Amino acid sequence: MRMTGPVALTLLATTACGHSAPSGSELQLGTGPFAAAVPVRLTYSELSDEMASLSPDGTLLVYSYERPTADGDRCLGIIPSSGGTRRVEQCEWRLDETAFSDGLDQAALTDDGRALFNRHRGMVGNLTSSVGELMIGDLDALHDARPILTLLDRPPGASAKWDDFREPQWLGDDTFLGLGARRHLVNALCPKGCPSDIIRYPALDTVVVGVELARVRLTGGQATVTSIAQAPGAVTYALDRASQVIYFVAQTPAPGDDAYREPVADTLFRVSLGGGTPEALVGWPRPDRLPTEHVDGLAVAGGRVYLSLSFGIGTQLASEIVELGPGGTLTRVATSPAWRWGRLRASPDGTALIAESIERVSIAGSTRRTQTDLYRIELGP
Repeated sequence: MRMTGPVALTLLATTACGHSAPSGSELQLGTGPFAAAVPVRLTYSELSDEMASLSPDGTLLVYSYERPTADGDRCLGIIPSSGGTRRVEQCEWRLDETAFSDGLDQAALTDDGRALFNRHRGMVGNLTSSVGELMIGDLDALHDARPILTLLDRPPGASAKWDDFREPQWLGDDTFLGLGARRHLVNALCPKGCPSDIIRYPALDTVVVGVELARVRLTGGQATVTSIAQAPGAVTYALDRASQVIYFVAQTPAPGDDAYREPVADTLFRVSLGGGTPEALVGWPRPDRLPTEHVDGLAVAGGRVYLSLSFGIGTQLASEIVELGPGGTLTRVATSPAWRWGRLRASPDGTALIAESIERVSIAGSTRRTQTDLYRIELGP
């Protein structure tokens, strides 16, 4: 039986699982006092905890975490938004530990005890997926979740193929907002921010590039897609619920850089939730900063726009979370405890941010990977 109301969001049973181009010349770093609270770490995995979102009442945090297995599975975990033990752990319920890599991610919670999320499956060692579905299920029985939309295809109502429905958030009335996106198989980048004369790694990787902002509504057990606005190159977005305006960041790759998609510029856009043509607001890198300055995350909290920025060379990055003010001024909110900040999400009441902290980890000398943890940052007045 489905749990409903606040009970569904607080009394959760643990389920079975293993553990275009505006000028940036007006931008300047804010010079006001820096008195932000110290970021509080929420997760402590030796692997990656990422892609977090909050429940509508702000009490629960759902995210995707890596299992410590060779097949690279990703599961969904739910913890109190202030931190604590996982109350829900849900992995792919048709696990195959030897042949397939299974991923559950990009989840959003409703206020009646359900979760919307992506499910992908591919052969172990293969960067592409053979199965992609948008799923919905009750939190107390996620293993009975059902597919409502086929991914790796063009959904009816969409403008192009979707491989992912990224950063979904519940709008109410069985409607979810999200970013329809494509996964591109590319040659791997050199470390973020490395000079162009350094040879890139002769390996493959995937990058996720936005197609459009869209609504997905459930009616009679079927999903209906409505496109809101084109968002090519979008990597993240945020909704200001008070003004009903969507902000998103889109990347511009280097000319002729189809094989790598190394970003050379980022632009912040806004568009009405009701649709229309996106308006370009601010661009990066700023003229007085390194050309490696990029936006890594975006959130809107209480009508205030926050960004995570990184700039530097190779592993010598500086990274900070900033508030975007009038005239494009930037006021620092928090410096990074690791290599750089990543994706941001805001609490429903606008009082806190959930931020990904990304660290580069050395394995056997020169081999590197990234490890992601989640932090909570309380925002000042």
